[in-house]
Amino acid sequence: MSEEPTDNAVEMPAIVRGDRVVADGTITLDQPAAGIQAGLRFTHEIEPLPVTAGSPRGPVQGTPVRLIRATYRLEETSALRVDTGSGFHEVPFKQLGVAGVLDSPIQPFTGDKTVRALGWTRSGVEPLWRIEQDTPLPCTILSVHTEIMVND
Repeated sequence: MSEEPTDNAVEMPAIVRGDRVVADGTITLDQPAAGIQAGLRFTHEIEPLPVTAGSPRGPVQGTPVRLIRATYRLEETSALRVDTGSGFHEVPFKQLGVAGVLDSPIQPFTGDKTVRALGWTRSGVEPLWRIEQDTPLPCTILSVHTEIMVND
């Protein structure tokens, strides 16, 4: 009778340790670790197509448009850096009230995160929101729902 292998290891969320040098195929760590994931840093950039506001005469570029809010549907995401018109900021994933909140790794988040925005744009070619980050943590964006206001 064969026995099923059991895996008693608990999968821990990622803790980013920053850049390390690979020498002779090895990485030297500051602390012991049961396992690591290593990779090359890259930057991903995501932005929507320009908004084409409608009017009785048809679509018009250059019409003042305001992003009210953008809702990002995420899956197993640990980092999200968004600009909705006032500069880039990190979207928080940790919640207060959880034990060990300050010294624990970020748990991957699945669900919707809404970011509010301020200000109008008139150019018609600038994106209403933008994501740009090089944090080596998972980021899966399934969809983005935007609520806008158009001024004729």
